[in-house]
Amino acid sequence: MARLFLVRHGQTAWNLEGRVQGHTDIPLNELGRSQIKWLSVKLEPVSFALAFASDLSRCSEAARTLLGERDAPLSVLPELREQDYGEWQGLTYKQIEDRYPSLFDRLMTGDSTLAPPNGESVDDMVRRVGGVREKLSRAADDADEAGGDVLVVGHSGSL
Repeated sequence: MARLFLVRHGQTAWNLEGRVQGHTDIPLNELGRSQIKWLSVKLEPVSFALAFASDLSRCSEAARTLLGERDAPLSVLPELREQDYGEWQGLTYKQIEDRYPSLFDRLMTGDSTLAPPNGESVDDMVRRVGGVREKLSRAADDADEAGGDVLVVGHSGSL
Protein backbone atom coordinates (compact mmCIF):
# COMPACT_ATOMS: atom_id res chain seq x y z
CA MET A 1 0.00 0.00 0.00
CA ALA A 2 1.26 3.46 -0.92
CA ARG A 3 2.06 5.78 1.95
CA LEU A 4 0.75 9.33 2.27
CA PHE A 5 3.40 11.82 3.40
CA LEU A 6 1.64 14.84 4.95
CA VAL A 7 3.92 17.88 5.13
CA ARG A 8 3.25 21.36 6.45
CA HIS A 9 4.91 24.20 4.59
CA GLY A 10 7.98 25.84 6.09
CA GLN A 11 8.14 29.13 7.97
CA THR A 12 6.93 32.43 6.50
CA ALA A 13 7.47 36.00 7.69
CA TRP A 14 3.95 36.03 9.11
CA ASN A 15 4.61 32.82 11.07
CA LEU A 16 7.62 34.54 12.58
CA GLU A 17 5.57 37.66 13.41
CA GLY A 18 2.69 35.62 14.87
CA ARG A 19 0.22 36.83 12.21
CA VAL A 20 -2.77 34.80 11.05
CA GLN A 21 -2.19 33.83 7.43
CA GLY A 22 -5.25 31.87 6.34
CA HIS A 23 -5.82 32.37 2.60
CA THR A 24 -3.30 35.23 2.32
CA ASP A 25 -0.55 34.10 -0.05
CA ILE A 26 2.56 34.69 2.04
CA PRO A 27 5.69 33.02 0.60
CA LEU A 28 8.25 30.98 2.49
CA ASN A 29 11.01 33.00 4.11
CA GLU A 30 14.66 31.93 4.03
CA LEU A 31 14.32 29.77 7.12
CA GLY A 32 11.21 28.16 5.62
CA ARG A 33 13.13 27.36 2.44
CA SER A 34 15.97 25.89 4.55
CA GLN A 35 13.48 23.77 6.50
CA ILE A 36 12.03 22.35 3.29
CA LYS A 37 15.51 21.76 1.82
CA TRP A 38 16.45 19.85 4.99
CA LEU A 39 13.30 17.76 4.70
CA SER A 40 13.96 17.09 1.01
CA VAL A 41 17.28 15.48 1.98
CA LYS A 42 15.49 13.29 4.55
CA LEU A 43 12.89 12.27 1.94
CA GLU A 44 15.41 11.53 -0.84
CA PRO A 45 14.93 7.74 -0.54
CA VAL A 46 11.15 8.04 -0.95
CA SER A 47 9.79 7.34 -4.42
CA PHE A 48 6.88 9.73 -4.89
CA ALA A 49 4.52 8.75 -7.70
CA LEU A 50 2.06 11.62 -7.14
CA ALA A 51 1.96 14.89 -5.23
CA PHE A 52 -0.70 17.34 -4.10
CA ALA A 53 -0.34 20.80 -2.59
CA SER A 54 -2.43 23.76 -1.55
CA ASP A 55 -2.46 26.42 -4.26
CA LEU A 56 -0.87 28.97 -1.93
CA SER A 57 2.77 29.60 -2.86
CA ARG A 58 4.21 28.54 0.51
CA CYS A 59 2.87 25.03 -0.15
CA SER A 60 3.36 24.72 -3.90
CA GLU A 61 6.97 25.93 -3.57
CA ALA A 62 7.58 23.45 -0.76
CA ALA A 63 6.09 20.60 -2.83
CA ARG A 64 8.24 21.41 -5.86
CA THR A 65 11.35 21.51 -3.68
CA LEU A 66 10.46 18.21 -2.01
CA LEU A 67 9.81 16.52 -5.34
CA GLY A 68 13.14 17.72 -6.73
CA GLU A 69 13.99 15.81 -9.89
CA ARG A 70 11.35 13.13 -9.37
CA ASP A 71 9.04 12.60 -12.31
CA ALA A 72 5.88 12.81 -10.21
CA PRO A 73 3.00 15.05 -11.27
CA LEU A 74 2.01 17.80 -8.83
CA SER A 75 -1.69 18.68 -8.51
CA VAL A 76 -2.33 22.05 -6.92
CA LEU A 77 -5.64 22.04 -5.03
CA PRO A 78 -7.36 25.12 -3.56
CA GLU A 79 -9.32 22.71 -1.33
CA LEU A 80 -6.11 22.12 0.66
CA ARG A 81 -5.87 25.76 1.71
CA GLU A 82 -5.69 26.79 5.34
CA GLN A 83 -8.83 27.99 7.11
CA ASP A 84 -10.13 31.29 5.71
CA TYR A 85 -9.75 33.70 8.62
CA GLY A 86 -11.51 36.56 6.80
CA GLU A 87 -10.95 39.90 8.52
CA TRP A 88 -8.47 38.31 10.93
CA GLN A 89 -5.91 37.54 8.22
CA GLY A 90 -2.77 39.60 8.78
CA LEU A 91 -3.59 40.28 12.42
CA THR A 92 -1.70 38.98 15.43
CA TYR A 93 -3.62 37.07 18.08
CA LYS A 94 -3.24 40.07 20.41
CA GLN A 95 -4.86 42.31 17.78
CA ILE A 96 -7.71 39.81 17.37
CA GLU A 97 -8.19 39.70 21.15
CA ASP A 98 -8.27 43.53 21.35
CA ARG A 99 -10.62 44.03 18.39
CA TYR A 100 -12.92 41.02 18.80
CA PRO A 101 -12.85 40.08 22.52
CA SER A 102 -15.98 37.89 22.62
CA LEU A 103 -15.03 36.06 19.40
CA PHE A 104 -11.48 35.63 20.69
CA ASP A 105 -12.83 33.96 23.83
CA ARG A 106 -14.77 31.51 21.65
CA LEU A 107 -11.65 30.91 19.54
CA MET A 108 -9.62 30.09 22.65
CA THR A 109 -12.23 27.58 23.85
CA GLY A 110 -11.89 25.65 20.58
CA ASP A 111 -15.37 26.46 19.24
CA SER A 112 -15.24 24.75 15.84
CA THR A 113 -18.41 26.55 14.69
CA LEU A 114 -16.83 30.01 15.09
CA ALA A 115 -16.28 31.75 11.78
CA PRO A 116 -14.21 34.94 11.89
CA PRO A 117 -15.97 37.88 10.19
CA ASN A 118 -16.07 37.12 6.44
CA GLY A 119 -14.20 33.85 7.06
CA GLU A 120 -14.96 30.19 7.59
CA SER A 121 -15.25 28.04 10.69
CA VAL A 122 -13.08 25.03 11.44
CA ASP A 123 -16.14 22.89 10.68
CA ASP A 124 -16.43 24.56 7.25
CA MET A 125 -12.74 23.95 6.56
CA VAL A 126 -13.01 20.29 7.62
CA ARG A 127 -15.90 19.79 5.18
CA ARG A 128 -13.92 21.48 2.39
CA VAL A 129 -10.76 19.48 3.00
CA GLY A 130 -12.80 16.31 3.55
CA GLY A 131 -13.80 16.49 -0.10
CA VAL A 132 -10.16 15.79 -1.00
CA ARG A 133 -10.13 12.52 0.95
CA GLU A 134 -11.59 10.45 -1.88
CA LYS A 135 -9.12 11.98 -4.34
CA LEU A 136 -6.21 11.09 -2.04
CA SER A 137 -7.53 7.57 -1.57
CA ARG A 138 -7.65 7.03 -5.34
CA ALA A 139 -4.20 8.64 -5.63
CA ALA A 140 -2.80 6.20 -3.07
CA ASP A 141 -4.17 3.30 -5.13
CA ASP A 142 -2.65 4.76 -8.32
CA ALA A 143 0.68 5.42 -6.59
CA ASP A 144 0.69 1.87 -5.23
CA GLU A 145 0.27 0.51 -8.77
CA ALA A 146 3.12 2.76 -9.89
CA GLY A 147 5.29 1.54 -7.01
CA GLY A 148 5.50 4.87 -5.23
CA ASP A 149 4.07 7.03 -2.50
CA VAL A 150 2.01 10.23 -2.33
CA LEU A 151 3.22 13.63 -1.11
CA VAL A 152 0.63 16.07 0.31
CA VAL A 153 1.78 19.59 1.26
CA GLY A 154 -0.68 21.73 3.15
CA HIS A 155 -1.21 23.88 6.21
CA SER A 156 -1.52 23.04 9.88
CA GLY A 157 -5.31 23.35 9.75
CA SER A 158 -5.94 21.61 6.46
CA LEU A 159 -3.67 18.68 7.22
